[in-house]
Amino acid sequence: MKKIVFHILIATILLAGCKQEITSTLYVRDITEVISNKKPLKSSATIKLEMLTDQSCRKKEESITKIISAFFMKLEKTQCIKEGSDTYYYAVFDLPVLLISGSKVNDNYKGGVSVQLSKKEDNRTEIFLTMNLELLSTLDNSLRSEFMGSGGISPSGMQIKIKINNDDRETYRLYTEGSFLDGEAIISRFGKEVELQKRDESIIMLSDVSVSALLGRGTTSFTYVGSVMPIESEKTQPKKK
Repeated sequence: MKKIVFHILIATILLAGCKQEITSTLYVRDITEVISNKKPLKSSATIKLEMLTDQSCRKKEESITKIISAFFMKLEKTQCIKEGSDTYYYAVFDLPVLLISGSKVNDNYKGGVSVQLSKKEDNRTEIFLTMNLELLSTLDNSLRSEFMGSGGISPSGMQIKIKINNDDRETYRLYTEGSFLDGEAIISRFGKEVELQKRDESIIMLSDVSVSALLGRGTTSFTYVGSVMPIESEKTQPKKK
């Protein structure tokens, strides 16, 4: 079994303003494995929190790990790293990937964030991101308390990018709406699809509305990312009369 690898980055300027970014990579073969086996997979992810200085990062490294450990599960490889002139708190954590329970979000996962999949009759697999709002609220309050002046977790400065990588032999069709697809703005109800040949990769960047929904600013705590379907499956679908 190929392990799902998610590269997730969350950058927050603690003490001064808010800048947050999440980036992940999801592989087609892992999506199909979760669907076919009907069992969750444990993915890996990385988190980075932007700090003002290297000194402040090293001073707060232990307390940051303690604060975020309930939301980002099984933190390891925690450290302070430099990227150019910027300093980040860095860690690796577990991220569950599982099936949606019926028509509802599956709450049976540990930690504050998950990827959830839903198989449709036409062989499409829809991809969602979900968050545990209770743990999110605790994380937000803890960050604000630990770092005076911090904006905490806010959708205003958050950017979420999901890379869909086709590591399968078949060609897949990737669809999304209400987001950016490879840099192009795709409005809701007028979605766009692209073909992913073997080893092709496309990037979906969520809109502000989607990020706000994910963080519970609306009536839900999940957001739609997109869907994938093998093109060969389209040929087997019955023609509409």
